[in-house]
Amino acid sequence: MSDADAERRIDALRLMRAALDVTGPERATWLDAHCGDDAALRAEVDRLLAADAAESGVLDQPLGDHVARGTVGVDPRIGRRIGPYVLVEAIGRGGMGVVYRGERDQGGFTQSVAIKLLRAGAHDDVLAAQRFARERQILVRLQHPHIARLLDGGIDDDGQPWYAMEYVQGEALLDWATRTQAPLRQRLQLLMQVCDAVHYAHQNLVLHRDLKPANILVDASGEAKLLDFGIAKLLDDTAQGDAATRTRTEQRAFTPAYAAPEQMAGGDVSTATDLYALGVILYELLTGLRPLGKSGVAPAVTDAPTDTEAPSRRVVRERGDHRQAALLRGDLDVIALTCLQHAPARRYASAAALKRDLERHLAGLPIEARADSVAYRAAKFLRRHRYAVAAAGIAALALIGATGYSLQQAQRAEHASAQATAAAAAAQRERDAALDEARRQETLREHFVAVLNRAAERATPIQPQELLDLAA
Repeated sequence: MSDADAERRIDALRLMRAALDVTGPERATWLDAHCGDDAALRAEVDRLLAADAAESGVLDQPLGDHVARGTVGVDPRIGRRIGPYVLVEAIGRGGMGVVYRGERDQGGFTQSVAIKLLRAGAHDDVLAAQRFARERQILVRLQHPHIARLLDGGIDDDGQPWYAMEYVQGEALLDWATRTQAPLRQRLQLLMQVCDAVHYAHQNLVLHRDLKPANILVDASGEAKLLDFGIAKLLDDTAQGDAATRTRTEQRAFTPAYAAPEQMAGGDVSTATDLYALGVILYELLTGLRPLGKSGVAPAVTDAPTDTEAPSRRVVRERGDHRQAALLRGDLDVIALTCLQHAPARRYASAAALKRDLERHLAGLPIEARADSVAYRAAKFLRRHRYAVAAAGIAALALIGATGYSLQQAQRAEHASAQATAAAAAAQRERDAALDEARRQETLREHFVAVLNRAAERATPIQPQELLDLAA
């Protein structure tokens, strides 16, 4: 430790003891006044105050727990200046590096960044140093809204490499989804953002090789950010040899629960390797469960038939959740199981193809990974346009009903018309008969009048028999 660092530690301890007498919101104001613009001093005082306020300290827990977490003793890097930044706290630890939150205290403005350094003891690890340099080289290539971007980098005073990245204040993907009880659509939309980032990396000839929920943060605005390209591989990097570009069998670095079978077997990796990891993440987002049982580790056999249980069946078997199963059954089962195929050639061809099928599912369109058929397309059409189809069905039923009613009324009108026609014909016949009878009566009347007139013309009286003869 340099004299300046030792003096800062002493000043920080003195200020911490004095700050204990100040309580409430006034403490922050008091510290602002006494620390001034010295961000490193303020960070050290805050760390000491936090340690004092903690319910338990380093000595309250077994030494083995601290060894496992790498928290034995005080991190000597806290408060140290790296370039224009001061290390404030450790926010992540990996196999070869430690990530700190850093605060910029130069240039007239403040800025929070995530600074990655090789972990203590890894400086002499040639492979770790090569991977660290390769990670910086990879991040320079990647400028995407869903990938934490590289901001700065260099060599510190001890000759060790470092780089500063965008500081993402967020929560790991699965933790966020569980805490917020995010609906299925929102979960799929977040995974689609990750697919965008992965496809962009693949287009820039970068394989991530360690995709997992812990490396995907959801920020305050609900956007996904992909992190940690520590074991990523450049597809076009052939000049540095096997030590820099290939994962050695004896020094393989990946997370087994999200590793593809070819990774477990130490074989060649490809973009399909990242697709497998995306499938595991999708499975967990859909079910909250690992796809391959409690171990969640893929067997190291690339040509084994897939034995992964469909997400919809899994939630029924383990949780009895038939409602969730109904949401997953069909397209989402097919999408997840396509990603999790043991043979790389049977998975999606790209992250863009996976995203496209997720988009098609959300839009109610037929997905590309599923066998096409008239019945399937018809079902998707009916589901996609269910309101329009229902309205058309109601309109058709109404039209059929109206047509039936009209036909019934027409039949009734025709029957009534026929009855009216028959009645008119009968009336006409009766009228004709009455006229005939009237004409006959008139004729008879005229005949008898003529007979009587003839009888009256005679000078002598006529006998009845003669009158009848005359009438006849």
